[in-house]
Amino acid sequence: MNTTTSTIGLFPHVEGRLDLDLDTLRPGLVVADVIPNPPRTQLIRDAEARDCIVLDGLGMLVSQGANISSSTRRLGEDFSLSAGPRK
Repeated sequence: MNTTTSTIGLFPHVEGRLDLDLDTLRPGLVVADVIPNPPRTQLIRDAEARDCIVLDGLGMLVSQGANISSSTRRLGEDFSLSAGPRK
């Protein structure tokens, strides 16, 4: 497993590359990159070209949006309940 917490590949530096030996990307290997913009980073494209299973950052971004929406809705409901009867 290789883990990095850098902005390599993040917009506007979309052609950035990890210092990674591409020969280690074997078919069936799971490669994940949580950068949402662009969704197809150079790492993801390199992994796809080597028949790896890829997970890009779009799923994480969508999940975060859904969680924020759900949390905001609950917060609004909680606020309405705590405010007492409406007049």
